[in-house]
Amino acid sequence: MVRGSGIRLVGVFAHPDDDVYSIGGSLALERDALDVTLVFCTSGDAGPIWIDGVERGELGPVREREQAASMAALGIDADVRFLRHPDYHLPEVPFHGLVAQIEAVLREVRPHLVVTFGPDGWSGHHDHARAGEATDAAFERARADGDVAARCCTSARRGPSRIASTRSCVPPGARTVRRAACWRSEAFRKRTSRSRWTRVP
Repeated sequence: MVRGSGIRLVGVFAHPDDDVYSIGGSLALERDALDVTLVFCTSGDAGPIWIDGVERGELGPVREREQAASMAALGIDADVRFLRHPDYHLPEVPFHGLVAQIEAVLREVRPHLVVTFGPDGWSGHHDHARAGEATDAAFERARADGDVAARCCTSARRGPSRIASTRSCVPPGARTVRRAACWRSEAFRKRTSRSRWTRVP
């Protein structure tokens, strides 16, 4: 299903919150021009629990709800897909099966732009790296059949990026960037299981 008439962007990440940390400000700045689809390979259920009253078995659903709250804070109506593979064990998931799941989304949405992790996983996290690797493979397969219109943009932090960064999505100007940072901070506040906020007078 092809959504709307905007620029169709698909972001593929390992965990809920990876999207806000990496491209949340850009999504907020360009929200009126984008049709956003987000794919999360896991629900982040192996992460630390930093809020009271949440048991280990409940963390995945909590983080999925926090992801929806974060998108609401950014003013983004995203189509969100959770693949629900085991958190922290993504490299153990059969690679071709993971690629096929991501490829199916790309063929359905037919995005103009695909955003994922670079080879280093941005932070070196093995789940991040595997999500990026699988997305690259899915992208190449879909592009070969003409089902993806544009390039895959990696969000690698270290080393040369073989594909252009997403900075072209962000209009220039310090005031604009500061506004994006404020939106992203508000989105972070919705992720109470992952953040420890201290109010400063």
